[in-house]
Order: sequence, then C-alpha cells, then structure tokens
Amino acid sequence: MKKYWIVENENIHPENLEILNEYLLDLKLTNKSKQTIMEYSWFLQRFLIFINKPVTDLVSDDIFDWTNEKCGCLKPATKNRHLAVISAFIQFCQQEEYLSEDVQVKSRWRPKLPKTQPKYLDKEELAKVKLAAENFKLRDRALFEFLLTSGSRVGEAVGLDIEDLDLENRTARVTGKGNKTRDVHFSESCALLLEKLLENHPGNTSVVFLNRWGNRMHVRSVQNIMAKIGEKAGLNRKLTPHCLRHTFSTYILSKGADIEFISEELGHANLATTSIYARVLGEQVVATYRKCMG
Repeated sequence: MKKYWIVENENIHPENLEILNEYLLDLKLTNKSKQTIMEYSWFLQRFLIFINKPVTDLVSDDIFDWTNEKCGCLKPATKNRHLAVISAFIQFCQQEEYLSEDVQVKSRWRPKLPKTQPKYLDKEELAKVKLAAENFKLRDRALFEFLLTSGSRVGEAVGLDIEDLDLENRTARVTGKGNKTRDVHFSESCALLLEKLLENHPGNTSVVFLNRWGNRMHVRSVQNIMAKIGEKAGLNRKLTPHCLRHTFSTYILSKGADIEFISEELGHANLATTSIYARVLGEQVVATYRKCMG
C-alpha cells in the first residue's frame, strides 16, 4: 500500500522533495489526519514547483510572488488556508535550520475575513428535514439521526465500528482530530435505527456505515446524502453534516445545556472555542443530554 505521507514528484527539486517528505512525516507523527496531510501535500507540491529553487534559498518575495500569481483570484478564506499551510511549512524549515528566521508569510498578505455565524437549522427547517429523512433508506436515516443528535463530525461518524457502539446506554466512542477518542451520546430514535441497521448487517464486517459495495463509507458520500435530504426538504441552502453539528450545539444550548457539556460532546480542543471548559462526568452528562435531545 502506498504511503500517503510520501511524495514522489519528479517536478520538485530533489532537495526540496526530501524536506517535504520530512515535514509530511512530522505531521503524521503528530497525529494529523490523513485528509490534512494529503491537503498539505497537495498545496506544498504546487508551491515548491512554482518557486523552482532550493528551499534553503527561499526569500519572502518568493512567497509574495506565489501569493499574487496563484492565490489572487481565490476566495479570501481559501487564500488564507493556502497561506496558513505555507506558513506552517516555513516554520518547520526554520526549526530544522533549513531556512533563516527572516523568511515570513507577512500578515498583511492575508485578507480579512468577515465574521460569520454558525449555520444551523431553525425549528421549521429542522421539522422539514426530519420529515424528508423519513423517505430515505435505513442507513441514511441512521446517519442523519446520528449526526444530528450526537453532534459528531462526519469523519467521526464514518469511522465508527460496531464495537464502538453501546446501544443500551446510547453512547458511541468516536475518534476525532489528532486521533483523540471521546464518548458521544445519541437519541433513542437513533439507537432504534442503528439497532435495525445492524440486524441486517453482513457478518464479515466491523464497520457501522457501509457503502453499496460493503466497504466503509467515504465522507463525500455522506455529504451528498445530507445534501439530498436538504433538497427533499425544500431548503433554500445546502444541508451539510456540519450544519447538523451546529444545529445540535445550538439547540441543546437553547434548552439549557451548559457550555462545558457542549464542549465535551463536540470534542473541541481549543479552550477559546467555547470560553471555559470543564469536564462534566457520569450521570450528569447523560441526564443533560437526554433532557435536551430525548
């Protein structure tokens, strides 16, 4: 099997290729996800081909030239993402003493982004979406209910194995960013759907959500299913798994859930994301969840 963190690209200067592979291996060893590593790899290959000289000879103007030529027509958020990847790579090169400290991604090169509010479903939209989901097959309904009532990320949902589920206590062990695991809770209706789903599962798999070929579903497939549910519901915007995650957190907050509980359920790593974090343990977590989500 090909190692996704190793690049073989004849268009990249050999010295740069060696440094790039060191960096990607470093990302893997620090538990960055496969998706993140492959995204960084794609960005950085394009950048290194563009500069066409050893990284050790890099100057800030090279980054500026790349920004103008390759990022000028991009949306502000996409441009910032590109610059963030380059900046992280530059910092790695400086730490490993491949590059001097005066090479920088200037803050003035980054476009300012408007502050956006999380996109979630209001009560009327949620009712329509739930009704629409009833017309979909069992697997898709179970996926929808799990994403909505657990607040899990889509990658966490497709990564579920049968052994991760505790249907009696309505909990699931999910693996989030940085390969960190946590327990999430889901509703009684979700538990019933999952139970029915597993009753018809083939006996040779440990995966919860399977595609038509009996393999683990891809994130893109789930995104497409949620979009179809949104279209069926007549939403005037695209329904995404992340919208369901925002809906989960918004609704349980409106029902009186503590911000600490929400942080715990969502698996936030940054303490600034939801102000003050505190772990809510045992029966208090379960009682809060069931009060809010049923």
